[in-house]
Amino acid sequence: MVTVELACKARQLPLAECVKDASMRMDRIDDADASEAAEGGNGRGRPPADLPGSEDSLSRAESRRGALAANEKPASARPETDTSGPEAYAKRLDTPLADGRPTPREFLRGFRPAEGGLPEVGEREAGDYIARYVGERPWLAGAKDCDPVVQRVLAALDLGQGHALERHEGYADDERLQRRVTALEDPAQLDPLKRAAGIDGCRPGDRAHGCGATATAIQDPTAFAVAIACGIRHPDVLHALRTPYARNVRPDKVQVPIEDLLGADGHEYCSGYVLTPVGGSLPAAQDCRTAWLDAKNHPEREPDVSPPRCTPVHSFAGGTIEYLFRATRAKDGYEISTMYVEPSDSALRGG
Repeated sequence: MVTVELACKARQLPLAECVKDASMRMDRIDDADASEAAEGGNGRGRPPADLPGSEDSLSRAESRRGALAANEKPASARPETDTSGPEAYAKRLDTPLADGRPTPREFLRGFRPAEGGLPEVGEREAGDYIARYVGERPWLAGAKDCDPVVQRVLAALDLGQGHALERHEGYADDERLQRRVTALEDPAQLDPLKRAAGIDGCRPGDRAHGCGATATAIQDPTAFAVAIACGIRHPDVLHALRTPYARNVRPDKVQVPIEDLLGADGHEYCSGYVLTPVGGSLPAAQDCRTAWLDAKNHPEREPDVSPPRCTPVHSFAGGTIEYLFRATRAKDGYEISTMYVEPSDSALRGG
């Protein structure tokens, strides 16, 4: 078995550096730009910052930013427990996804990181990794008390090049999702000033973060791990991952119904926000968001559009889980760049 330490040694990196900080992501061509725009709304380009919000709006330059800060509550590492939601997905690990299908636990145990271009991680090693790095990588907090089979998937994912865990798992709680879709604040950006300035947390050079018209996440860490482990065995995802490497070429995005990966009520573990349309148009809302944020960052300008606003996606029933791909670090194949949930068209229309 190739362990985390061996994987790091192969890359000639100490374990402490074998995490997705800026130095490990220099070659991340942001599958976000092309992909997150294609993701139907999940951002791909800038680090987490402040949001105009669905209720609050960002202040202009310093004054606009200060106005938001006055109403801002401290960002917690994880969302507060919502007792009104579905039962924890961990309670159904041994229940088949459907008649005649394996259980989520069987998919998790059968998870082969190498098939997804990820380093192999043992269960005990995964637990040690999470305990060691959770302080500096807060999106690992949700994995701390998870079943070891879940921890193994999440640790392997965190050691890869992708950004799904930071932006599309429960660490991206409702507040972070709202800030992302309205203010282009990247949950992966841990520097609060850069996050507020819309700087991407995954790409080098203080590049701007991008997001489509929606921002979404699977809010349960066990359900998120199952979506990775089950998804990686899906024929279409496997076909994409096994595509022979070619420079400047990426496999097409793969869409799989949420129900196929998480069960009939798997959509209940998803949440998200969509920009409020402008003139009935989401593209117009994105254009207005760009204009408003551009004015916000230039004190001499007065915005000529209203602050962007968003509303919750009312349901993810009939939605899909989308997988996007990028070249492996060794440029010898492909790995999952990101995974996110996409609501149905009718849900986005409020139908």
